[in-house]
Amino acid sequence: LPDPVYLGAVAIGAMIFSFLYWGFGFLRMGTTGLVAQAWGRRDRADVQDNLQRGLIVALGLSGGILLLQLPVLWLGMSLVEASGPVETAATRYYEIRVWGAPAALANYVILGWFLGMQDARVPLLIQLVTNGVNIVLDIWFVMGLGWDVGGVAAATVIAEYTGIALGGWLVWRRVRRMGVVHVPLARLLDRQELRHLFALNR
Repeated sequence: LPDPVYLGAVAIGAMIFSFLYWGFGFLRMGTTGLVAQAWGRRDRADVQDNLQRGLIVALGLSGGILLLQLPVLWLGMSLVEASGPVETAATRYYEIRVWGAPAALANYVILGWFLGMQDARVPLLIQLVTNGVNIVLDIWFVMGLGWDVGGVAAATVIAEYTGIALGGWLVWRRVRRMGVVHVPLARLLDRQELRHLFALNR
């Protein structure tokens, strides 16, 4: 891109999302710990309900991000001193990339779930595919179509949903091999279990 304004805009936008998503890192690390315990006990029901509970929490949190996207943007921009053109471009980047929040947070859960079952190959595959799609689309959208920061953000969003689609398919294959266990909704939304997940982050 011909102007450093674009680099500054993407850097600021990416920093906001890194800070925001890091606060929800427990979705990956907490899921890993809880699933590892259940896996060690050979408790298939607990292995599967930790996955489903994590995904419910991830979707709830990402819904909150989407609802509060304007206050989050305002707060992020108020903490960073940027010139007018950089702020305008960063805002455009943010407004597109925020729609990838459901996929990004759900992906944390899926990565943590596989790691908890001592499988590091699937998370690596998901990350390689996600980043590969992101790189290819960045080049196409920015250099081919001339979409500047909007293209960078759109590439990331599409890559995140590609990663969650692949991850969801791999989860389904693994669950079918394990044998699907019906988990009542009341158990998934059990207050004590939800508190336990959040306590790991605290």
